Amino acid sequence: MSIRKFFIILIALSMLIFSGCSSTDAISENNSPDIVVKGLTLKVSLIQTAYEMYNVNVSNPNKFSESYYKNSSRSDYKHYKWLVKTYESMDIEMKKVLNNLFLSRDSWDYINSVITLDDDCSVEDIVNKINSDNSLNLPDFLKKDLDKFLKYFYSEYFKDYINKKDNFYEKKAHELNKKLSINDVNALKFVEKVSGVTLDKNYKSLMYYSFNPVETHSFEYDNFMVSTISPNSTILDVVSLPFYKYSRPLFKTLSTNEDFLALSTQLQKNQNFVNMYNDLYTTSYPFEDWCLENLISGFAKYLDYRYYGSTYEHSNYVYDLKFYNYLKDINFNPNKTSLEKVSLDFYKSILN
Repeated sequence: MSIRKFFIILIALSMLIFSGCSSTDAISENNSPDIVVKGLTLKVSLIQTAYEMYNVNVSNPNKFSESYYKNSSRSDYKHYKWLVKTYESMDIEMKKVLNNLFLSRDSWDYINSVITLDDDCSVEDIVNKINSDNSLNLPDFLKKDLDKFLKYFYSEYFKDYINKKDNFYEKKAHELNKKLSINDVNALKFVEKVSGVTLDKNYKSLMYYSFNPVETHSFEYDNFMVSTISPNSTILDVVSLPFYKYSRPLFKTLSTNEDFLALSTQLQKNQNFVNMYNDLYTTSYPFEDWCLENLISGFAKYLDYRYYGSTYEHSNYVYDLKFYNYLKDINFNPNKTSLEKVSLDFYKSILN
């Protein structure tokens, strides 16, 4: 995560998160929130928590470490201990089944399959939806394992666990939604205003609380951008997420722009750029898409800066931080130059 420095007053007061904006950046009073925060839902939390347990105990204990949870919050550390205790109490067969589920598929694949289900869906609905999803093409043994483990995990452990936490997270969601409503938050309109680009869809953001403080999941269907958020997410976090998501379609025209493709070819000769690319992606990931990611991430940072005065000192990719600073330095104005042109000019400046 990037290091952000917020005005003290923004942190101290819960409902003036946008007072750091200048009057030219303020959201219109006629706009309604395009972000909705929801509490826990089985369709997300069941699989995500099983995957989290798998990472804590088997696959990735360094990233999902005890120290991380302990330093995150007291409740997160209690959750960590529950993940360890639960796994230890499972019999050997179920541990093998859990291993099979996530060796074969990522948790994102499973959740993406069920994300369109109703929020009050049952474990049977989840299993049936995944096992009937032809796009997943699950082998029969994995369908059986999925059915066996999810029903076992839910009935033996997760049902009681989520029920005890449900009201608490509903209240947290209610408070965030209240702040979004009072402040007339419309991230989509703000992104369009700052970028000068009208998006092709009237996007809405749905955010579901999850127990996992280490990582989040993102999905998209119809005009909905869906994210999971960690237990400790603030109103600032909730507004920042759509900035990144809405930034992605802003740059899609560049993917077929001949000048951009020529620049990305030249950038492939930049060893610094290529080394970072090779560290994170296989060669099957198109290099021009990697170049786009730098622009998307950089512009999302710039949106944060314009919206509530945050600053960044950390780069997620190679040139995203530089693009963010470039936009600040030129005081980017879409009424004077297009986002597409300024993106091309930025990469030209890198090559010069």
